[in-house]
Amino acid sequence: MPAAAILALQVALMVFQSLPPLIDAAERAFSHKSGTGPAKKAVVMEAVRTGLAVANTAEGKPLITPEHASLIEQAAGGLVDTMVAIARAAGWSRPAETTAP
Repeated sequence: MPAAAILALQVALMVFQSLPPLIDAAERAFSHKSGTGPAKKAVVMEAVRTGLAVANTAEGKPLITPEHASLIEQAAGGLVDTMVAIARAAGWSRPAETTAP
């Protein structure tokens, strides 16, 4: 396997490992309001894009190609939906809604 492919897979795994805490943070940030699924996912995906941009400049030169970054982002989006569905099926409930003062 080419070194570039191995590096892209390593970056992908780092991104994917960050998803559960990002999802949890988004759930908590929007716990005061229902119907915010798209907004929560947008927050998580923005963090993914930012993380990819930072990782891609860490060495002062791109670590992965724009194509690899795009594929990692697409996969992360699908994984967010899958992780939320699995967590819900396993009994994870949304944080209790609160009424804003």
